[in-house]
Amino acid sequence: MDIIPDFLQRPIVRPASSQSSFDNEPVAGPSNGHYIANGHTETNGFRVSIRRVEPPGRGMYAGSSVDREEFVRLVLQGLRDVGYVEAAATLEAESGYTLESSSVADFRECVLNGQWGRVESSLTSLGVVMEEDLRVSPAYVRFLVCEQKFLEYLENRQLDVALEVLREEITPLQQEPQRTYALSGLMMCDPKDLHTRAQWDGAAGRSREVLLNRLQRYIPSSIMIPPRRLETLLNQARQLQSNACIYHTSTRPFSLYIDHQCDRTEFPLHTTMILADHQDEIWHLAWSNDGTRLATASRDQSVIIWRIGVSADPNDCALEQRLREHANAVSFVAWSPDNNVLLTAAEATIKMWNPKTGLCIKSILGHEDTVCSLVWRRDGSGFISGGMDQKILFWDKDGKQLDSLEQIPIRMSSVAISPDERWLVVAGMLANPTKTLVRAENGNGAQNPALTGKQTRFTVYDLRTKEEHASIDMTGEITSVTISSDSNFGLINHSPDGVMLWSLEEPKLVRKYAGQKQTKHVIRSCFGGPGENFVLSGSEDTNVYVWHKESGTPLEILQGHGQGSVNAVAWNPCQEAMFATCSDDHTVRIWGKDPPGFITSITESTTEDIPPQVSTLSRDPPTLRWDDAREMFL
Repeated sequence: MDIIPDFLQRPIVRPASSQSSFDNEPVAGPSNGHYIANGHTETNGFRVSIRRVEPPGRGMYAGSSVDREEFVRLVLQGLRDVGYVEAAATLEAESGYTLESSSVADFRECVLNGQWGRVESSLTSLGVVMEEDLRVSPAYVRFLVCEQKFLEYLENRQLDVALEVLREEITPLQQEPQRTYALSGLMMCDPKDLHTRAQWDGAAGRSREVLLNRLQRYIPSSIMIPPRRLETLLNQARQLQSNACIYHTSTRPFSLYIDHQCDRTEFPLHTTMILADHQDEIWHLAWSNDGTRLATASRDQSVIIWRIGVSADPNDCALEQRLREHANAVSFVAWSPDNNVLLTAAEATIKMWNPKTGLCIKSILGHEDTVCSLVWRRDGSGFISGGMDQKILFWDKDGKQLDSLEQIPIRMSSVAISPDERWLVVAGMLANPTKTLVRAENGNGAQNPALTGKQTRFTVYDLRTKEEHASIDMTGEITSVTISSDSNFGLINHSPDGVMLWSLEEPKLVRKYAGQKQTKHVIRSCFGGPGENFVLSGSEDTNVYVWHKESGTPLEILQGHGQGSVNAVAWNPCQEAMFATCSDDHTVRIWGKDPPGFITSITESTTEDIPPQVSTLSRDPPTLRWDDAREMFL
């Protein structure tokens, strides 16, 4: 919901003499480079003389590129936001600048008091901005005002007046026809039902404040400063420093007094646990949404659910469930948003599990070839599956098929939904009878799913309409797609030796991350860190690679896994410095920060693709085999 600064809700306190008391005072002669005039303000009922200070030029001071008037007005707004009204009044008197004109104050008062006739006339006098990117007109701005007025009349059961507003004011504007139709359907609602159906909290709620914020978008910012603008600028400065901090993993706020920089020791460089209960290669893993459990899928036809942090120690661990009912290697796992259902895929079969009891709820058949991905809808109402049979199937939460997209010209290797559910992204090999799925041998003699052929594609669909938004053809296998939390970017693993960041709105390559090895195996990368500042990927050379997302700078090559590929990486969604990796060596590694007092042993990398300042790290804790011991080795 939009935020209105506190000062919008209370009268503005101005100096007793306001502008007229000093704006026309004769300007005194220069004194120490400043021009001084006399003004007055009132503090606790006493009239205090305030000298107006007028430095030369328009900058804050000599050599400054910051406009002095903008700076002072932002400070005035910030002072009023936190309640320093008298300090703001003194600054107005001393600087000669006011936060806003009386017409802006009157406009705000009219909106918050529901004086709709005066609101419309005030908008005209203030000058509504028709910004091209906002695609609005004066009629649309008037529509917003009339909509609020209509809803308030309905709430007060003044149905005749409300109907007149709908017919005589809203409909002729010809704005938002679907919304206008929906408004007409509210005529017979009682107030409670009105609030629910209109998603509106009433005149006594914050609806007028929300309207004020929406209207303010179309008023020149020089006339009416956006709400809490100083706080916005300071938060932007913080975000810029977070993005520039290459090892930023902390969610704690940091000081504005100095530039921020995280120490490398804050990054999870250390293997804190090795989980070794699988009997074969581990192909996929996924954290529960609360970050307390980890599901791992293996070629040994089983899924293990691990409980991480079973005690106060976040590095404690327990094997919670072992799911064994699949008849084939398990290639994918996915947690429901409430963590009450776990989906697993093995060849063309999908199973639904209760992760607390370990019982299979349902086996689902619908695909005719290997299922490559399972993705839950954001609200938990259902999920989507994609397979190499060129099908995307839509299921409800109970595993009943609702819809499908078939004959997609891609034998899919990965499917993803953006968090805002705007985009559906599919990737894989272009369908061709001469190109088939094979099992490529790896260096250990084991087999891992891989694709032959080199003509691949990733396609972005509008999830709502299921229509194609854009397609990009590529040469080289695409093995995974992960979408950023802001829904703007897709992270793609692509052979040979490539991890790429693509924008989705207008698909274009934003950045490449070099160094990891990928020629024939399915490797899955991920975003990492509380602000997704990192990109992490496994590799066929047994290592884990870490890059800074914004700059593409390679940060770490983490050693530890045994022979074979590191197949997948997953960052814990609730722990700021913890991630997990799985490998062909039959193990899962949990990575965390160095314990206090630990001295890291570092050797410089000799890898040609990685700068020499990037370190490699190898260090093993005791290995946990749950079948051999029921507690963590110390």
